[in-house]
Amino acid sequence: MTLIEKLSPHNFLSVCDVAFDIQEKLQMTNSDFVTIPVIRNPIRFKLFSPANTSKLMDNYGDARVSGITYLKNNNYILDYSLGGGEIDKWATEVLISVDRKEFEKFYNHLINVYNKTKQIYKKFSTEYQKSIASNNQETGDGLLRQKELIRIKQIAIIENKYIIEINNGTDDLSFRSKKQGEGLDKETKLFKIIFHLWDFRQEFNKKGSIKRKGAWITLDNLAIQTNSNTGAVYQNIRRLREKFNENKLPLEIESNKAGKYRLKIFFK
Repeated sequence: MTLIEKLSPHNFLSVCDVAFDIQEKLQMTNSDFVTIPVIRNPIRFKLFSPANTSKLMDNYGDARVSGITYLKNNNYILDYSLGGGEIDKWATEVLISVDRKEFEKFYNHLINVYNKTKQIYKKFSTEYQKSIASNNQETGDGLLRQKELIRIKQIAIIENKYIIEINNGTDDLSFRSKKQGEGLDKETKLFKIIFHLWDFRQEFNKKGSIKRKGAWITLDNLAIQTNSNTGAVYQNIRRLREKFNENKLPLEIESNKAGKYRLKIFFK
């Protein structure tokens, strides 16, 4: 167990962010169950989203879930579960159960630590914001990254090979496990999601005009189609986004405020 005083500034503020929300809700009810959002609006600490971009908002959601997990692993809360049906990064709520006496004891200690160190964390947040701004300037607000992307001229999904074929095999994206048996399920779950998103894809030509309109699919429907649950599907969508980015592919999985998703393909 890592003591709260020993956490890094980022992790400490992640815990503070969710603990403050829990305490506020507990003050207004006699229940031992409260709900808090995955994404808080407005954001309490600027450290988590110095710019309103999809990636940074996702990072903020991850930070808050990490904070909740820390509380659970250290027995400061009894349990938590994702609620509200669709696990959408803008709208999901988390149901949290607590032992009031234990949580109050932890919360009072947390406040003492926070009050003693908040100036340090405020300075850390300011420096972090400056580093993000500097990075955006160096990359031309993403233009450099865009130039580095693979140019897609042909793309297809090959179900029995667990791959997205790109440029007739030159830049294929594989979802098949490199190990026999071990880890196979994890890899094919990613492929199942992209396979079902494929029918809802939106395509853009090299001039940026829409060449295939596409449609939206809900997280619930994706969970049904992949024989999974919405929480697991949401996490695998995040892994798919990371996989596209790591392989420098102009592919995106877009979500809207209604909790629906679609695949976007940009031809070059």
